[in-house]
Amino acid sequence: GAQRWMRTSATPRKTADGFVWNGWWNDVSEEVERRERLIATERALRDVAERAEKRLRAITDTVPGIVFQLRRNADGSIGVNYVSKATEELLGISREAVFEDFGLFLSVVAEEDRPRLLAGLKASTEDMTRRENISRVRHADGSTRWIKNIITPRIDDDGSLVWDGITVDVTALKEGEAAEQRLREITDSLPGVVYQYRMAPQEVGAYTMISDQGEKLFGATRHEVLSNPMALISLVTGADRAKLIGGFILGAKENRDIEVTYRSKVASGREAWLRTYAKPVPQPDGSVAWSGFTLDVTNEVTTRLKLEATEQRLGEIVKAVPGMVYRFRALGDNRFETSFVSDGIRELTGIEPAGDMAAEGNLISEQLSAIVLEEDREALRLATEASIASEGPLRCDFRIRHAKTGDVRWLRTIGTPRRQKDGSTAFTGVWQDISLAKTLELELTTTRDKALAAEKLVREVTDNIPGAVFQRRLLTD
Repeated sequence: GAQRWMRTSATPRKTADGFVWNGWWNDVSEEVERRERLIATERALRDVAERAEKRLRAITDTVPGIVFQLRRNADGSIGVNYVSKATEELLGISREAVFEDFGLFLSVVAEEDRPRLLAGLKASTEDMTRRENISRVRHADGSTRWIKNIITPRIDDDGSLVWDGITVDVTALKEGEAAEQRLREITDSLPGVVYQYRMAPQEVGAYTMISDQGEKLFGATRHEVLSNPMALISLVTGADRAKLIGGFILGAKENRDIEVTYRSKVASGREAWLRTYAKPVPQPDGSVAWSGFTLDVTNEVTTRLKLEATEQRLGEIVKAVPGMVYRFRALGDNRFETSFVSDGIRELTGIEPAGDMAAEGNLISEQLSAIVLEEDREALRLATEASIASEGPLRCDFRIRHAKTGDVRWLRTIGTPRRQKDGSTAFTGVWQDISLAKTLELELTTTRDKALAAEKLVREVTDNIPGAVFQRRLLTD
């Protein structure tokens, strides 16, 4: 009752009444079964291959880059065994087009980068080692992108040479490197140290960026500063360390820019005055990123300290000078502008200056001119003009009416002129009260005049007396 596979073979022969077939049947069950097993095996293998292909594509099509396999053909040309779908996104050309023609991929590579890419392929076959290459490609949309090719050569089972590889988009990385390079070129050429300092709550802050000027100023390398948060803080003079750290802490708390001037050791071993300016940028994790720069302001601070000391000494001297020390400019056309008067102006003239000479210079000049007695103003003006013309000392006695008491006082001005670039003349000098000297001078003049008049009268009387009029003084031991 078994079912068998049979094969018939027959040859027809025509007869008078039709056809006659001469042939045979033979059992081919084993042959058919063997063929069916082979077909089933091939179908199974095909299913496995298709599933493997699907898995491969599912994997490679999700990889952020182009997965590929190249082969070296017998004529030395390069063919494509496999390429993933990412060619469409990365290059703007279809997988099928690249699969058919590797030259299409080469055509989008920048012409100046193409020889280096091909040289890398060839070199990899000489030592059978992995190679990496970064090239520029022109996308179908016209944009230029940077790609990185990583290839590994091997000999396949059939003895052919193949390359397994991946191509990834490194445009952002290259643009970041270019931006970093531009940043360094800019920051390293600035006259100061550019930095970024990150402060986290309850933690010691750390530098995340510092320009090359940092090594020139502090003598510490970029690596030392980035790896050791105390590398620069430890150089700050002890008395100023709390001021510097406190400035950052307070600025972070109030979210405001800071400016701190402090002393620190620098590369030469000397102590320098530094000034840092920084802006806080709060981060999502609660930390604060400070972006800022530090300048060496030693000359500025030293000059300012010397100036302050000089101004203090000058103030002490000016206070000790009896009268009012002044500095004014003669602008021409009887116009004057006062840039400085000492505190002696209050007692001497009764005028109360507002304190801002830059704003009140003209007003002070007008007030001083107003209290000079009208009959003495012309003499004062002429003396000033003569001093300007001769560039010699200014000296003049005149009277004023005290702004508060109304008393008339005699003053003497003594000043030194100095011609300015704008054509004006600046006078530096002093007003002094000579009322007492003038009173004594006037009294002396009056007494002398009276004596001369009495002597004249005596002479007139005695010269008309008949005889000799004499005066005799007896000297005793």
